[in-house]
Amino acid sequence: MATTFSSLPVEIQRQCVNYLDITALRSMRLSSQAIRDVTTEALFEVATLQVTEESAERFSALMNNDESRRYICRLLLDTHCAGQCAHEECDVFPPPEWWAGAVARWSCVSWPNLKKITVDCAYACANRRCASLGLAFTTFLAGADIEALTIKHLHDSCLIQRPDFTPGRAKVTKLHLLLTTWSDDASPDNDIEIRYRHSLFNIHLNTTWLTPLQTQLTHLTLHSNTYWGVYPPWQPGDLHFPRLRSLALGKWTIAFDWQIDFIVSHSDTLQELFLTNCPILHALRMTPRQSDNQWRRPRAGTARGKPPTNNFFSGLRWHTVLLAFKSKLPKLKYFSMGPGPLGGLVFDRRDFRDDEAFEDRYKLSPRIDSARYAVFDFGAGPAEWLDGDSEYRQRWHRGKGGFDGTDWVEKEMDEEVRKKANYPDCLQEDQAALEGLLRSLRERW
Repeated sequence: MATTFSSLPVEIQRQCVNYLDITALRSMRLSSQAIRDVTTEALFEVATLQVTEESAERFSALMNNDESRRYICRLLLDTHCAGQCAHEECDVFPPPEWWAGAVARWSCVSWPNLKKITVDCAYACANRRCASLGLAFTTFLAGADIEALTIKHLHDSCLIQRPDFTPGRAKVTKLHLLLTTWSDDASPDNDIEIRYRHSLFNIHLNTTWLTPLQTQLTHLTLHSNTYWGVYPPWQPGDLHFPRLRSLALGKWTIAFDWQIDFIVSHSDTLQELFLTNCPILHALRMTPRQSDNQWRRPRAGTARGKPPTNNFFSGLRWHTVLLAFKSKLPKLKYFSMGPGPLGGLVFDRRDFRDDEAFEDRYKLSPRIDSARYAVFDFGAGPAEWLDGDSEYRQRWHRGKGGFDGTDWVEKEMDEEVRKKANYPDCLQEDQAALEGLLRSLRERW
């Protein structure tokens, strides 16, 4: 058995051992000297480090073994802590002495093959380990030639999770961010106005992460647990990625031509485009504070009654957008759009499984779905359309379609406004445009 396996090409051996669990890998590693290297590589390819003394000791032992250390290609910094809630206030506590000492020792060691870092920040603030995580993160980022950086649950309010990318030093070419925003459990209708959220998308996303790396990125993922793009707005401005080959966006809302122009501006290099649950907001009812992006201005008091609003109706439709991708992205070889994985109902709203969508973004199947259009209502934000026979339909709308989380269109008295805000009647045009784009992409292969 070992002789037959060792005679296979190394690439096939690696694919085979990827199906084995740790116990099987350890047994197989001891079975033959001929297959020892490929199994050892699989065992130590990914190293996990948690902010605990036990994990730090195990990691130090791995660090002190020159043979094992050279196999480490990816480091996972994990803040998972059983029993903790991810939605807690962010309190910064300095790293404990034992952790600071361990990180100092690790910084003196070379990591010849460490190319990828994945940081899961889901529980960093909840268990007061933000500073500890940030210390380790910046140490490894500076001490190894990191090519791919993945940050899961990059909190909007956490000051620690903002590394200083010194121009010319960071070699990161692949950046993947899952942006997580806090919620106001006592007043969820105010979530859309939380200042931390707007600070993240208006300021820190560009200044901290994208601008310093824009000349070198080849792969970029920007997913979030909340709808973003229009409000809270993200404006690329002068941002341009001259080497960008792959772009994946999640919950990015679209209402303006310049957003499509930003994607098309990468026509010289872009080969892959993934849009997970990215609806066109064809109708928006916004307060002046929202439409003018005055998120810094204090909110009005608690006076009852509807605030003044204005309406905006976007002329964008998916069939025109897809035709633009077809004609203006000549190097595009793979495109996908769709709603992504769906869960049940959470507070009578459809649950999009954001972590799963982030992990499986490259597996997204292209499809035309009712979630491709949405309206923006000033209090609730983007509201998806749910079909009447959908299992996710709210109980008071069961049997008919409607926008989830808002009754704006149903109760609108102005017939002209209501007509413009109704769900766009262009299913056949959208479907034909997607099929045409996919046919064109297949011919490019």
